[in-house]
Amino acid sequence: MGSVVKSLLAVYRLQGGRASRLRAGFARGLEVVHTTLASRSPPRIAA
Repeated sequence: MGSVVKSLLAVYRLQGGRASRLRAGFARGLEVVHTTLASRSPPRIAA
């Protein structure tokens, strides 16, 4: 997981403005994953 974050940061540095859109999409994907996990398991992750 840490390597994914590192590569995202590298892309962010390289692409500048376009990467903000990428990061927004990544955050949205994380939200989807989070809600999926929260609905499957007990609500201990729901913060």
